[in-house]
Amino acid sequence: MKKITTAILAFVFIMGVFCMPASANLELFSDVAPGHWSYDAINQLNQAGLITGYGDGTFRGDRNITRYEMAVLVAGAMNKMDKASPENKALIEKLGAEYAGELEQLGIRLAKVEDKVNKFDINGHFRMTFGHVNNDVENNDKKSKGSIWSGRLLVNVTNKIDDKTTAYLRFGGRDCWGDDDLSTTSAWAPEQMFYSSVDQYGVKINNDGWEYTLGKQPLTLGQGLLISNGTDIEWSNHLLGVTARGKIGATNTTLVAGWTTDSNHLSSYGASRARWLGADFTGKISPAVTLGGTYVSHKAQKPDIPNPYYTQATDARDMWAVNTMIQVAPHIFLLGEYAESDYDEDNKAFNVGAMYAKGRDTVVVSKVDVEKYSIDHFNSNYSSLCTLSSGEGFFHNNWWANMNYENYNAWRFYWKHQMNKNVYWDIFAVDAKVDYTGGSDREYYLGLNYAF
Repeated sequence: MKKITTAILAFVFIMGVFCMPASANLELFSDVAPGHWSYDAINQLNQAGLITGYGDGTFRGDRNITRYEMAVLVAGAMNKMDKASPENKALIEKLGAEYAGELEQLGIRLAKVEDKVNKFDINGHFRMTFGHVNNDVENNDKKSKGSIWSGRLLVNVTNKIDDKTTAYLRFGGRDCWGDDDLSTTSAWAPEQMFYSSVDQYGVKINNDGWEYTLGKQPLTLGQGLLISNGTDIEWSNHLLGVTARGKIGATNTTLVAGWTTDSNHLSSYGASRARWLGADFTGKISPAVTLGGTYVSHKAQKPDIPNPYYTQATDARDMWAVNTMIQVAPHIFLLGEYAESDYDEDNKAFNVGAMYAKGRDTVVVSKVDVEKYSIDHFNSNYSSLCTLSSGEGFFHNNWWANMNYENYNAWRFYWKHQMNKNVYWDIFAVDAKVDYTGGSDREYYLGLNYAF
């Protein structure tokens, strides 16, 4: 892209050069004197692969060139400064000082061209996962034991409309195969094993240090106990509305207004659109301690076809939570979040754990306990229904008992290792139980991830 930028720069400069004062034109197009030290310097940088050249990848060192041409070559070398040896970096800096005036004028045009060239971007994430499940929870109609594979592709497209506004869109798909009774997709709808969707879209506007996002988007408040969705294309709900993120003083602030949508499969279990109004605040109270608080007003809409198993989902529910992260030693942190709703009973939830983060490795061990009326189970990765959706989109816990009769608790383990800039592997394990019920649901997943 930098080669293209320099070529475009040359064209833009030539087209606009006659708008400059005559003295500037003469200076820029005057030849660099034969024998000037910069010729040898450019040749040295060219041999090191740090010179962009004249569009065809060559450098014509057999003739005198103008100060303008020399400045273009120096600008190209500056773009590759990170690849230069210490000796060549010093040489580039010396050339930059010699042609500072020309580079200053070129810099204005370079910034404008770069802005136009880089406004459109595509990136994404591919994940291949192997999972093993051993679920023997009592009174669970979906007991299962076996293995499953899945592949998931997510593609993000952004387009910079102007300096403040960016449009975004995400699409992707998932396929899974293995033991049928472990894949709700393959077991209940064999003809729809492959799933694809456009699941995020909207615009982001930056103004005075605040970012406003309008559209269908992911949302996590606090550490995610009250709401954490949008991570998965098939199993996650999303927020359709507006969020505002910025600072009030030293406090990171998020304001939310909108509705959570129905994912393709969660709607099968009674999920309905729910209204969310809320605010989240996080800040450091000391160098080692971060404290946060979240409040949301939540009301689910009545489903078009009421399901008696999910009547509680239509009730109004105000929820609040507090969270903290404490660094207790180098690379070691304690994490915790506590939440309550305005129900009179079974209205509390918590997640507490420890994290180790050093170099390429991140390890998190946590304990979660969620009472059935404490949170919206369709929109939290800490519920039994969505506990794995951030990585897998699977669940095999006793969700019937959790949603309607009993409470849920689990030990969770996560380990991520970054292999290089684009590739990492991770391991997720959960040992889940339902109160007053025997047996447990043990699930293990190994994922290989590629970000592009």
